[in-house]
Amino acid sequence: MRDADRLATEIIPGLITAAAVDMGTTDLTRSTALLQTKVLR
Repeated sequence: MRDADRLATEIIPGLITAAAVDMGTTDLTRSTALLQTKVLR
C-alpha cells in the first residue's frame, strides 16, 4: 500500500505539474509568436 500512497502523493502531482508547465510554455510561445506577427504587420 505504501507504493500506492507514494504514487498518489508524489508521482501523480508531479505529472500534473509537468503537464501544466508544458501547456503553459506552449501557450506562451504561441502568444509571443502571435504578438510578433501582429507587430510586424
